[in-house]
Amino acid sequence: MRQMFWYSPRGDQSLAPCWGVSIDFIPRITASHVVAWHASTSQAQADIMARLPYNHPDLFHTHGPGPIRKDHIQVLTPALQEADRFWAVCSTPASLYKGIHWARA
Repeated sequence: MRQMFWYSPRGDQSLAPCWGVSIDFIPRITASHVVAWHASTSQAQADIMARLPYNHPDLFHTHGPGPIRKDHIQVLTPALQEADRFWAVCSTPASLYKGIHWARA
């Protein structure tokens, strides 16, 4: 299992911090209907993911890098704290069920 953290675009021109796990032993089906495995970090895709609720701040990229530089600590700190909690719950294949419930809460 691989821990993942990334920013996902939202419809309001913002980037929301997201985190999750990629499960190496679960294949995915590509757009061309081919079975592919998460064999490396570059091929990893989140099988279970979570993010902060919509009432938390995001990074807005419509005004260039300035606001991102200014706001990234305010956005990143709570996101990483929640990601650490998630990864503590969902750290082994046996704990995937708990991770799914954590992500849905």
